[in-house]
Amino acid sequence: MDVSLILGEASPLTWERWRHVVQLTERLGFKKLFRSDHYFNGQQKPAIDVYLSFVMAAMETTTLEFGPLVTPVTFRHPTNVGRQAQLLDALSDGRFILGMGAGWYEDEHRIYGVDFPSLTERYDRLDDALAMMQVLWYDNPGHYDGRFYRLDGTDSQPHPPAGRPRILIGGNGPKRTLRTAARFAHEWNSIVLPPDAYRSSVEVLERHCADIDRDPAEIHTSMLLFAITGPDRATEDKVAQRFIDMMGHGEVVTVEDIRQNRTALTRLRRQPGGADRPARAAGRGRSAGGRVRALRDRGRRRARVAGGGDRAGGGRLLSAAPGGQPVQRVRPRNCRVTPSRSRPITSAGAT
Repeated sequence: MDVSLILGEASPLTWERWRHVVQLTERLGFKKLFRSDHYFNGQQKPAIDVYLSFVMAAMETTTLEFGPLVTPVTFRHPTNVGRQAQLLDALSDGRFILGMGAGWYEDEHRIYGVDFPSLTERYDRLDDALAMMQVLWYDNPGHYDGRFYRLDGTDSQPHPPAGRPRILIGGNGPKRTLRTAARFAHEWNSIVLPPDAYRSSVEVLERHCADIDRDPAEIHTSMLLFAITGPDRATEDKVAQRFIDMMGHGEVVTVEDIRQNRTALTRLRRQPGGADRPARAAGRGRSAGGRVRALRDRGRRRARVAGGGDRAGGGRLLSAAPGGQPVQRVRPRNCRVTPSRSRPITSAGAT
């Protein structure tokens, strides 16, 4: 099983800190590094644009794979996203991964004046955008006449090789998300599912693949997990509080809940008009390690460990350096990550 990282909005992000994170992630041997694509999540903090930051990632590393987890179809016109994706793919020699989703965080759309259509329309736009990108990337001339997006004679150079850029679709929705993954994805990233629910989702994905005569083994599977680690209880509590603040769940989840892994972690509040926040969204290293082992036994091939470092102490929601300080590689206690003997299942997803 591969363990990758995702950098969220728990801490302010500067260019120097981002450079340090990408270099350190590669040096410590992690295969992939993702960024969540939000204007903000919870509190507004200093940040740098996701796609601009991937230019630095491509230039500062040689083996690290990277991309958004995930880009909402609402933020940018898909033609611009498609062009950026193919240029990042060329710059990084295929290391860029385009994570796409329907979007869920209504507050950032409202505050920044971005349209936030109904959930059904957002999924329709996502399918339309991904279909249009296939024409943009590979056809010359490119002509596409979709419900929302159109092309009329494009020659978008440099045209990428077949199968690139890789597309990741993230999310758990059985009707729309998994169907989109079956159609377009190289990777499906689920969000914090218990092992039995994950297996059920894989079966749904396989049925969607069968409907279009696609081999599900072409789609890699991964899961977004949250783990809180630190050298002592006080630091872990500080990181836990930062996670709660970032997710906007102060009225639902407390540090004590996270400390004891109690029922408040099993269901975090539903966003108005959007998808569920992650269920079982956080755990300390020991519990997170147990969940990874259980998922490994059911065929999970990849895991994303998510969050952001604690600038003041040594704990972190993300195993990346806080504020430019060197850190040791973090692995949850009692968690041996070993290759799965199960048949690989390939798929992709995004929310």
